[in-house]
Amino acid sequence: MNILLVEDSPVAAERLHFILSQQNYTVAIALHGQQALTMVEQDSFHLVLLDLILPDVDGLFVLTRIREQFSSARLPVIALSGTDNRERILEILQSGANDFVPKPIDEFFLLVKIKNLISMQQAHIALEESLEKNRIFASVVEQSPSYVVVTDPHGIIQYVNSSFSRITGYGVQEAVGKNPNILNSGLMPQEVYTELWSTILAGNSWQGEFINRRKNGEIYYEKVLVAPIKNDNGEIIRFFSIKEDISDKKIVEAANERYGRILNALFNSFMTIFFLLDKQFNIIYYNQAAVDSVFLLFQKNIQQGDSMRSYVKEQVWPIFEGNVREAFAGNRKSFEKQFSTPGGETRWYLLNYKPVLDSKGDMFAVAFTARDISDRKSVEKELRDSKAFYAELFFQSTNPMIVTDLNGNLLFFNDAAYISLGYSKEEYAGFHISNIDAYDTRENVEERIAQLRLKRILTFETKHRHKDGSLRDIIVHSSLVEQSRGYLVLATFHDITALKQTGAQLRINAGQLRDAIAAKDKLFSIIAHDLKNSFHGILGLTELLLTIHREQSEEEREDLLRDVYQSLRLAYELLENLLAWSRSQSQKIEFKPELIDIAKLAESVLSHLRLQIEKKQIRIQNEISETLKIRADRNMLAVILRNLVSNAVKFTPKGGSIFIRLQSNMEQKQYVLCIQDTGVGMSPEIQENLFKLDRNKTTPGTDSEQGTGLGLILAHEFTQRHGGRISVQSEPGKGSILCVSIPMSIYPKA
Repeated sequence: MNILLVEDSPVAAERLHFILSQQNYTVAIALHGQQALTMVEQDSFHLVLLDLILPDVDGLFVLTRIREQFSSARLPVIALSGTDNRERILEILQSGANDFVPKPIDEFFLLVKIKNLISMQQAHIALEESLEKNRIFASVVEQSPSYVVVTDPHGIIQYVNSSFSRITGYGVQEAVGKNPNILNSGLMPQEVYTELWSTILAGNSWQGEFINRRKNGEIYYEKVLVAPIKNDNGEIIRFFSIKEDISDKKIVEAANERYGRILNALFNSFMTIFFLLDKQFNIIYYNQAAVDSVFLLFQKNIQQGDSMRSYVKEQVWPIFEGNVREAFAGNRKSFEKQFSTPGGETRWYLLNYKPVLDSKGDMFAVAFTARDISDRKSVEKELRDSKAFYAELFFQSTNPMIVTDLNGNLLFFNDAAYISLGYSKEEYAGFHISNIDAYDTRENVEERIAQLRLKRILTFETKHRHKDGSLRDIIVHSSLVEQSRGYLVLATFHDITALKQTGAQLRINAGQLRDAIAAKDKLFSIIAHDLKNSFHGILGLTELLLTIHREQSEEEREDLLRDVYQSLRLAYELLENLLAWSRSQSQKIEFKPELIDIAKLAESVLSHLRLQIEKKQIRIQNEISETLKIRADRNMLAVILRNLVSNAVKFTPKGGSIFIRLQSNMEQKQYVLCIQDTGVGMSPEIQENLFKLDRNKTTPGTDSEQGTGLGLILAHEFTQRHGGRISVQSEPGKGSILCVSIPMSIYPKA
């Protein structure tokens, strides 16, 4: 019995230690409070004697700390103090002390207190242990998967556990007070119940099986143990029964019996010869294939218990006997062997000798099987031949093909694989897939392999890195190939770089075509509107002439005719430009460059525009040298010049000037034809859209002349056909300069 004595006086501590030791108590001494708390945490004590006056901390503090860890029953504390104050003593007891002994200490009184407290502690611990055992027993019974029933001597139920309700469907309240025959299915013979009661009333236990009925009417099987409970006088006061639901076991047993019949039928349906032999080489079991083979070889019928030696040829028996003995030694043997049939045919067989263990793990027989594998051998030969064929296909294929392991390391590849990326065979041989695939790293190879394991076949698009640093667009077809030593990945690559480039160009062309169609639709709408207006004006003017020409003066009729002419000229010019533009778009205008007298061509164009020029009193200054000739397409250049001059006339006010100049730029090897006017000029926005079919907006001239904008667009396209370009210099109110640059060496563009 271990006691902790907490006393700050060494003399008093030694005195108490002596007295307690005389009573066979083991005493440990703590001279201050913190030491006492440390010892309580580290050692096991049955009692603490605590002086409340300590040098470092108050004794009540130590008491409180002890109670935080141990109950008063587990570690009793007797407080020691010289106080006789009743309120102080009450405070000590309320703080957790089991008892109080005043100082000076009456040693006999202290020993009595110690003995009483220790006795009470032991009794409390014993009670707790007993209650714990009861709780454990009750918990085991209550939680047991088997159900427990306790009845009085007359068989009336007094207790059932929770498993009873789970198995039978009856609640506890439904069962208590009833006879167990509420579970009677009527399927058990009465003799079983008679034997049960005679056995347990004689004071003995009874075991057996019942077929009972659950509350819902379902039949179930149970294994039962019923035993009497006796009092101290040997009288039976109760019966208890433990019951286990064995319905599933019964189902399994029935299934095993059924499966046994099925297995026997299966064994007899197998083409594999099967014998089960004991250690004396006697036949325990055989199947129909064994019967057929023995009859074929020996014209005998097998009998169970026969020696196997009767059915094995004499020259083969020593080998057969040795293999069976090795199997009984625990060594399984399997090998292939050729045999000749009575008809002279050679057949291949797979022979197996396998030890057979019983349910206890003891060897009791050897299973000998012989399976005809001649067809498999024939297929294997064909596979070997086809393997060489497919290997040749792989290595000679013009499509790049590789084989990798599951870590992405290259194992095999054909010539096309490394040639397609510009590597040598030696360089390619040491690659990981991440050295080829621009998107793959060693880390994400695992993710792709995981996808391949799931899908077995994986097709994806990626980019491969050519040796020269360029990237190639690739379609990868990969598949998981199962081998005897694991899985490999077979991948075939298809370079689609050119295809993607073609597709991208097609998309660009389609976009340009859509834009061109939209622009042409808009242009045709404008032209239709302008033609309609022109002919509407002509019709109106001619109708007016027909109606009132007799009433008008010569001058008035001349003005009307001039207006009719102007409208006809505009319509003609529009149709002429439209025809030229249409032929240009359909590539029907043949480009025929020739040496042209540009000064004469300019005069011809000016004569065509003479009436417009004279009407607006515009001064034209043709500064082109009569000796200068250029190489160009005459018709196209005439259209360019006519439209540029016509545009200048349109936007030059009355009395303005137009200058036509041609210069030779020897440094850039080109001719520059410029049309300069003193007209209204153009804003930057108009200049930007001047040659764009879908954005060009026509504006009336200084004399309200109308137009479509097609003339400048046509001039721009014909200039491009010459390999040249048109530049514009203009400011609003300061006139415009439009210059056409034509190379001296013409390379026409389609």
